[in-house]
Amino acid sequence: MIHFRRRAGKDLAAQQKRGNAARSKVRSQVEQVFARQKHICGLFIRTIGITTSLRVQHDERARFKIGIANIADNMHRLLWIKAQKGPA
Repeated sequence: MIHFRRRAGKDLAAQQKRGNAARSKVRSQVEQVFARQKHICGLFIRTIGITTSLRVQHDERARFKIGIANIADNMHRLLWIKAQKGPA
């Protein structure tokens, strides 16, 4: 969801400020996942979105790279969670 913008010369309402803060919190958590994937897996995709155009082979490679990065990230998170719990 898009943040509220203030009008020229006016402040945002308190409810809009709270809404922007909540959106920022979610957005930062989502962006951390992508940053971790980019850092650990060297994820670099040369597409803007996944399309069903004539670039099918390129899109399949992009889907594969994203999928592998997601699996690696999920495994990394699982190991971290298990380490936090300690010996069972």
